[in-house]
Amino acid sequence: MADFDEAAVAIVTRFDATLLESHPSVARIYDNQHAEPQAASASWIRLSIIGGGANMPEIGSRMADELGRAIAQIFTPVGIGDSLARQIASSVRDALQGIRIGEVQLYATEISSVPTEPGSPWRQLNASTRFRFESTPA
Repeated sequence: MADFDEAAVAIVTRFDATLLESHPSVARIYDNQHAEPQAASASWIRLSIIGGGANMPEIGSRMADELGRAIAQIFTPVGIGDSLARQIASSVRDALQGIRIGEVQLYATEISSVPTEPGSPWRQLNASTRFRFESTPA
């Protein structure tokens, strides 16, 4: 049985391996990691793995279906068009959507646009993938 940390490590490992291959120059930043502001000419991604609760499939069972989301915030410079942001978002979707990593099942990836604030140097897309794994309390 996986726990949340094992599930997060599996997702980050898959994410890194795939994005490094498809977009090696895109910087990646993770939760609880100090991040310097990126140069206005460089694209970058912030990946967050968040818990989303649990379901008990049977009364009396100690097994739980743990739920969560992997959210990739994709930042590209304003003024270069949407093509690069969409390519990166597609790579995130290809890396995570509909796959199983050990005991972690990932589902559909939703890609959404975030309105650009006036004066912001960044265009943002979010790619959000739900996941599930079974756990047993200690």
